[in-house]
Amino acid sequence: NVNIFDDSGNGLTVADGGAATFSGSVRAEDRFDLYDAANVWQFKNVGGLFSLRNGNTGAIPISITSAGAATFSGDIKIIKSDAQLFLDGGNVEGYFYMASSAAYLRTTTAHPLYIGTNNSIDLTIIADGNVGVGDTAPSTKLTVLDTKTANYAIDTSSTWRALRLANNAATATYGSPAVGIDFSAGDSGSGRAFIVCKRSAYGDGNLIFGTSSNNGTNYTEAMVVSHDGKV
Repeated sequence: NVNIFDDSGNGLTVADGGAATFSGSVRAEDRFDLYDAANVWQFKNVGGLFSLRNGNTGAIPISITSAGAATFSGDIKIIKSDAQLFLDGGNVEGYFYMASSAAYLRTTTAHPLYIGTNNSIDLTIIADGNVGVGDTAPSTKLTVLDTKTANYAIDTSSTWRALRLANNAATATYGSPAVGIDFSAGDSGSGRAFIVCKRSAYGDGNLIFGTSSNNGTNYTEAMVVSHDGKV
């Protein structure tokens, strides 16, 4: 063996087969290289930015700032049974969980879960299980809110017990705004059928069964049920 020690007994031992043992710390001023027969990986510290670098290609798959923020330039893959990724934001905690038969996205604290696109909130699940689409504070099991007009499209409040389609605009017809069910088959220019509530101002509404042609531009009322029960 070859031994190199300091006064305190810490140092380097190299065995006959070439295996090296360090009894103290190992320090590299710029980088630390790991070689095999054809590849080299480098640990680097430049200005407080730690990185793992592929010495053959120059690619940096992982970098970590002095504040602890990590950047990954490639995919992150967890391969194990019941794989989990935990996220701890301090007051709010949650995880992604991939089981053998299902996938889960949950918070583990009593805070809402937001899902969205284009840096906006599109879907909200609050702590009591209420779901809001376009509504970040749903007060019923399911609320669908048209964020352009602030009108409720679907409201499953306990008053209605089942399903409520609502439009809070002053008037409601089968044009725009509208409230009802639209049935469409075929391409965008095909005919349609509809069941809609029609009213003017904030008066009583009539229930209309009808059809339309040319993607809803020409409406025909096939049957009308008025607010007083006449058909």
